[in-house]
Amino acid sequence: MALVEHGSVDYPDTAWKMDPVLELWVNVKTVPVTVRMAGVLDGMTCNSVMPIIEELLAEGRRDFAIQVDDLDPPDEAGFLSLAGIERMVKDAGGSVSWSNGPESYEPPPP
Repeated sequence: MALVEHGSVDYPDTAWKMDPVLELWVNVKTVPVTVRMAGVLDGMTCNSVMPIIEELLAEGRRDFAIQVDDLDPPDEAGFLSLAGIERMVKDAGGSVSWSNGPESYEPPPP
């Protein structure tokens, strides 16, 4: 049930649905571009990260410093998303540095 007061609508039972699960900050004024992630990177949220990196690459940006210090430990889909970001940037001729975690998220060659 929605409450209407002075032209605004309040949905008290859905407020929790508006809490961000994954927050992303992008600073394009730095070289490398700084991308900071906080929250949960999983099968549901990873789909929102890749298009942002793709757009930055399309704009000609190639070097990224990705800060994952405030990221909850990713599940398999989140881990694959980090590896996918690294692969996409390297395939475009760029570089990725990580603030925390392994030197690379890409799996070793077979």
